Amino acid sequence: MAKKPSAKRKIRCYLCGRGLEVSTKTMSTTCPGCNRAIKIEDVLVKSYVPVNELQTCGRIKITKRGRVAARQIQSGEGIECEGAIDANIETEGKMKLTRLISYVSIGVRKKEGDDLLSDERELLKSAVLASESFVEEVGEGSAQEIKVHGRPIETAIAIYGLEHGLLQKELEIENKRLDLLHFESKRRFGGSINILPRSKKNRLYVSGAPEMLVDSATHIYVDGKKVLFTQAKKKQFKSAQLRSSREGKRLIGVGYKDVDCDTLPVRWEENKPDPLTENL
Repeated sequence: MAKKPSAKRKIRCYLCGRGLEVSTKTMSTTCPGCNRAIKIEDVLVKSYVPVNELQTCGRIKITKRGRVAARQIQSGEGIECEGAIDANIETEGKMKLTRLISYVSIGVRKKEGDDLLSDERELLKSAVLASESFVEEVGEGSAQEIKVHGRPIETAIAIYGLEHGLLQKELEIENKRLDLLHFESKRRFGGSINILPRSKKNRLYVSGAPEMLVDSATHIYVDGKKVLFTQAKKKQFKSAQLRSSREGKRLIGVGYKDVDCDTLPVRWEENKPDPLTENL
């Protein structure tokens, strides 16, 4: 009697990004893309775990008594945290945007569904324009539905924008995209240059590692105005970032800069730093 074929699951290598299909019983394998060993099984953290990297193509769960201190955490199917995390997080699992942190909203307790502050709305607009996600309208009439494609964190931003009336498609009518740089983990940021209405300049939107953007920025958006981003203000942002990271939340920073160019530097594609990212 022939054996029943084992159930399969689709995963993505956290080292090179190669997609592959494995048995649901597989605990680890060698990626055919980079020829390196990768972990596939889910990870359960019940106590304090100090590691350099915590990586799996599966899911990571951290219990109430669990704590992870790592340089980097990579999870293919998401992270569930009831304990604490001190690490840079990357995941391909589904994400939901729960909060926007502008300078005026640091320390403000807000519930899901609360109206956005004006600075938060401007922040969300910038994040939607910087996003490389793609919003697709499928079907017609009452049967029409909206599908969002892209990296989990990018789709979470686009969906949050839709929920607050900031549609990517409508924003790009007035703020037409001129060039796009896809996000890469090695570079730690992505970028988009868009037309800035009623201005001779264009606007560069950058999204990526918040600590990098905080260090690069010279000004901050407060109550609709650009003000000097002092070391004291930077310290407040970094403290808010640390609190959110310990709660198992992933943060993405968003910044902008008005520029004269309409294309992004080639050396960004080569993962080399560029003065264009300075003085955001």
